[in-house]
Amino acid sequence: MKDVNLFDSAYKVLFDLTSLDNVFLEQFQTFGCVDRHPVGRVVTVGYYALVETYRHNPVASAWASYL
Repeated sequence: MKDVNLFDSAYKVLFDLTSLDNVFLEQFQTFGCVDRHPVGRVVTVGYYALVETYRHNPVASAWASYL
């Protein structure tokens, strides 16, 4: 998605995985060490979400896994 900013992309991933929306989302770290991934140069931007569990009912997508 070349025309979408980082925040909107992260929010879309969160929604696609959990069906959660209208939650607090914040960038916490960017990872970009050279040779950290076997496929080549990869930059990863990490986000965290604060979710008031009594207000939301997350639903895992078919391709999300539980830890």
